[in-house]
Amino acid sequence: MRTKIHAISVNFPGVVKSLKHGVDLGLWDLTVIGEGPIQIPKADAYILGAWHDCYFQLLNRLPEKSRVAVLWASSAGEMDLEPIEVLSLTRLLEIKRVDCIFFSTHALADSFEKGVYFPYPIHLTVPLCRKAAKKEDIITLFCPPTLKKNIFNQLLAVKAIQKHFKGLGRKMELHTNLKSYEIVMGWLGLDFKMHGWLPENDYFSMLSRAKCNLGVSWAESFNYQVLEAALCNTFSVVSSAVWWYPEKSLVVANPNEPKNISEKILECIEKSESTQITGLLKQTVEMAKKRNADLNRTLKSWLGWRNP
Repeated sequence: MRTKIHAISVNFPGVVKSLKHGVDLGLWDLTVIGEGPIQIPKADAYILGAWHDCYFQLLNRLPEKSRVAVLWASSAGEMDLEPIEVLSLTRLLEIKRVDCIFFSTHALADSFEKGVYFPYPIHLTVPLCRKAAKKEDIITLFCPPTLKKNIFNQLLAVKAIQKHFKGLGRKMELHTNLKSYEIVMGWLGLDFKMHGWLPENDYFSMLSRAKCNLGVSWAESFNYQVLEAALCNTFSVVSSAVWWYPEKSLVVANPNEPKNISEKILECIEKSESTQITGLLKQTVEMAKKRNADLNRTLKSWLGWRNP
């Protein structure tokens, strides 16, 4: 009989997204904790998404012989920008009921006895249907409004790019979800379209039409949004924090310098307009398949463990 894994998570958007990819791959089922009592399905093993104090009560309700892991979604750099996470990890390391901690980076996994490297799952099916879309004069910037995302530097770079294209008689419009930066974009004089929640098909359709996607962040454990753009055949300008990104020529040397970012945006747009995109999709799919195979090996190894 196949071992049943169930994931349970508080609604941390980034964590839930990674766990949903695992659901789509058939690796586990998922319960997202909301209002009301928590229902715990019977399973052989449980993965808790990130860490939240409500998990203390949850641990006491899990079947006694079940295995328990916690998916720690932050890199060390992200933890520096959110110091409360350092305290949370310190407490988590002391919980005996947790077999292991799935870290999304090798550095953290190798630093703790309970640490196990956990490649994020990648489900490929949905965005791939968008790969043939016609490109438009669109730049996309979709991310949570957090310190690690380096938003203001990227907006300043977009301003320079829009000024450049305006001189050529073209409008290079920014599409974004950063509602909390709307006033900033206004006084910068940006041409932008603000989006709220988008149905998945609309979101992927927009990504596939963009000539440049932005992901020039300070710190990352992965960055699914850049992955989604790549699977939609859209180049991204990124920082070296997005270490897996295959198009190394679009990695910004200094994320704290808007001029460096704007130069890479221009290069990205030129690449998109020259239709040199086929290799991006192929390399991204190959990377995803390798990570999924590595994840399967990680899960099999974990399920072979037994608590002392």
